Amino acid sequence: MENPLNQISEINNAKEQLPAVYEPVTEEFLEKYKAPLDTLRGNFKSRGGIHLATVDDYHIIFKVPSQRAYSMIRKRAEKLEPFEADMLLLGENLLYPRIEVVQAWIESGAFGLVSVFALEIVKATKATQEATVKKI
Repeated sequence: MENPLNQISEINNAKEQLPAVYEPVTEEFLEKYKAPLDTLRGNFKSRGGIHLATVDDYHIIFKVPSQRAYSMIRKRAEKLEPFEADMLLLGENLLYPRIEVVQAWIESGAFGLVSVFALEIVKATKATQEATVKKI
């Protein structure tokens, strides 16, 4: 098993290779940034993978939180307003773009995106949880 510190370093390095200035996630983007995206895919493969969510011209790439991480975020979110809770969930799982880009979208009037993207993270989390069925 890989050293967790090396894995964190690998993830951070891959994120740094993605553009700081927002670019929509197109086929060209996926090809241009194939190497860092492959690194992210590899690191999150066994934990639900990475996903692309799109709303109009806005795109995000996010990881699926583990059940433990999701539970911790939900617990912290209980004390927050709904928008703040959605922002927390998004911020904890966002791989691209940087959170500052999302904040700029909010400031330009697209604040509803946060809740839509947070809902997509929740859906992906539920879709990757395994169920155990046992005949009784």
